[in-house]
Amino acid sequence: MSEETQKQADEREQSGSFSDSLREKLKKGTQELFDLSAKLINALSEKANEYGEKYSDRVDMIRLKRDQEKLFRDLGKALFEKKQAENFALSEALQHEDLKTFIDQIDDKARQIIEHGENIEAKRKKAEI
Repeated sequence: MSEETQKQADEREQSGSFSDSLREKLKKGTQELFDLSAKLINALSEKANEYGEKYSDRVDMIRLKRDQEKLFRDLGKALFEKKQAENFALSEALQHEDLKTFIDQIDDKARQIIEHGENIEAKRKKAEI
């Protein structure tokens, strides 16, 4: 083998071992990055769950209040439309099933808000003990 051929063979061998070494380092770095990312995502997920549990009562209360407000708006709209379309007196409201349904739903939502508020208060008192 000529000196030039030997030199090229040595360079290929060095290049091959360099590529192998680089691949191993990339593989190891990728695995470390994956492991670190998994730990970070797990920590963030746990923290998000903690906050979700801590503030879920408040979120539920806000949702209940918004639902009740929407029912009041819908009732007001229905009353206005009835007044415009018919000779309608408010004293007759309970004679109309659709209006009666709104009133029942508003009452039900108010009971849910009260019950939820009582549960929140009970949890707070329990946490203070």
